[in-house]
Amino acid sequence: MENRRRTSTVKTYFRRLQQAVAGGDADAVEAEHRALVSKIDKAAEHGALHRNNAARKKARAARIRARASS
Repeated sequence: MENRRRTSTVKTYFRRLQQAVAGGDADAVEAEHRALVSKIDKAAEHGALHRNNAARKKARAARIRARASS
C-alpha cells in the first residue's frame, strides 16, 4: 500500500506540473518541478519505483518544464 501511495503521488505531481505549465507562471513551474523530482527520488529510494523508471520520469518532467520556457 505504501508503494501504491508513492506512485500515485508521483502521478499527482505530474498533473500539478502540467497545470503550472498551462498557467504560464515560471515560478510555479520551477516549484512544481522541484517538488516532483523530490517525490520521484523518494519513491525510488524506498523501492516503489525502479531507478531506471525514476530516471525516465525525471527526464519527462524536464521536457515538460523545458516546454514551458520555450
